[in-house]
Amino acid sequence: MEERKFSEKRVKNIMLMLAATAGLAAALPVTFGFAADQIITGIFLSVLFFLLFVLSLIHARADGSIAGNRAVDYTLIRNVYIVFCILTYGFSFLPEYTAPVVLVSVFLGVVSAQLPALAVSICLNILLCITVHANFYELCAYVFLSLAGCLFTELLKQEKNRIGILVILPCMEVVTAALFHYLADYTFDRNTILYAAAGGLITDLLILLLFGKIKKYAQNGKTRSLAAIMEEDYPLLAEIRKYSKADYEHAKKVSNLCERCAPSIGADPAVAKAAGFYYRLGKIEGEPPYVENGVLIAQSSCFPREVVDILAEYNGEDALPSTKESALVHMVEALVTRFEILDKNTVSSTWNYEVVIYQTMNETSATGIYDASGLTMNQFLKIREFFVKGENLF
Repeated sequence: MEERKFSEKRVKNIMLMLAATAGLAAALPVTFGFAADQIITGIFLSVLFFLLFVLSLIHARADGSIAGNRAVDYTLIRNVYIVFCILTYGFSFLPEYTAPVVLVSVFLGVVSAQLPALAVSICLNILLCITVHANFYELCAYVFLSLAGCLFTELLKQEKNRIGILVILPCMEVVTAALFHYLADYTFDRNTILYAAAGGLITDLLILLLFGKIKKYAQNGKTRSLAAIMEEDYPLLAEIRKYSKADYEHAKKVSNLCERCAPSIGADPAVAKAAGFYYRLGKIEGEPPYVENGVLIAQSSCFPREVVDILAEYNGEDALPSTKESALVHMVEALVTRFEILDKNTVSSTWNYEVVIYQTMNETSATGIYDASGLTMNQFLKIREFFVKGENLF
């Protein structure tokens, strides 16, 4: 399992984004007749900028800004990034001050977070302005619009704000172009204002057509990720099956029971199902620390954050269960494990069967392990009732 110290998905997508960045940095100066040494310098400069973008992504993941592991394998971020590298090349042919750069920060903001969106916007603006020999004021105008786009993204996510923002954005683009153009040569240029107005309308149109769809797709990233890691041909699942048939069957039983029980307490069935299956993931390494092993494998395999958090709370060893899903998985794991070591004939009667369930659940609950999970007494009783009256633990 040592080879999974890095996520292959993320590395692959980062390399594709790096290639797009280098391609843009080469295409722009070639188009505008730069010398070979200037082209090479531009490529190295773009790589330096790209490193800042990667660091911003790492920071966003570390502080949870990319919430719910949204677009966690970077596929959606990669797609949007490459599109805007291409569009930035197109922006170079527009009149000064009129490139709709606000689109970069708006759409990257919806698929990642504010910091990566701002980093990309400013870096692409610098590359663009260097290539077209833009003046200081044009760069300032584009940086200002990038900042505005990042701030507007959060407001655009709420539909009630969308119409107001769509009115403000084109006005801001026109005013920004006019004012910074005036600062450069103390004149107002009608063509600049008209082109900026056209760019503002295009910005509005693209936001109307695409923003909601991209936002929905990004938010469904967790659902797609949860479904993917539970597919029978998913490599990690197949590895568990190969590692130990007994552990695989145990994981399947815990997973299925968690999924069926979760709705009764208002927990997320998909999260409970995945976390239940991979709860013992750290043991595949063969040696402790099991909790740390499981978390590292899950993170490098691009598991949703909710599942990673539950694995980090495995058996309450390093942290107590902090969610209903985590408490449920721990409870089901304890019950299934208890029944696996019991003789089926010993607890064949209904009375004995119920006693084992009551005893196991009461013992674990009495330790206070679920105190931080938000699990209410009523929900605890519903789980117990689910197993006493519904599911067979053998």
